[in-house]
Amino acid sequence: MPTKPSRARRWIKEGKAIGKFNDLDIFYVQLTTEPSDSKTQPIAIGINPGKLFSGIGVQSSLFTLWKAHLELPFKRVRECLDNRCLMRRGRRKRRINRQLPFNLRAHRQKRFSNRRQGKLAPSIRANRQRLDFAVRLSSPSKPRR
Repeated sequence: MPTKPSRARRWIKEGKAIGKFNDLDIFYVQLTTEPSDSKTQPIAIGINPGKLFSGIGVQSSLFTLWKAHLELPFKRVRECLDNRCLMRRGRRKRRINRQLPFNLRAHRQKRFSNRRQGKLAPSIRANRQRLDFAVRLSSPSKPRR
């Protein structure tokens, strides 16, 4: 739960807490003794997914604890896939001997029965992985080393 900076300084001075920085260089206080009472507050994580950008907010009933604006890798993934598609077309085109009749040409025709069902597109999968990573960063459920 959030606390006042003066109380956090007092806890550190009295040895009741240790000041630490997380991976994002945000300062926090970790208690070394049992707290006087074990009240908790409800915290909600709000996610606004988008195609190019996503927003994440962690909020209690009184204030916003953390918010982030993520730039998703959609454009970069799409460019890589388009480049891969062009290279593949070039390879397939170079292997074909057009002097032979069609049924004797040395290339495999496109097959449309080999598509997996329930598969996410790579750009959407990359966006979702980035969003999951950001949510894991923002959730204080597990202590990090």
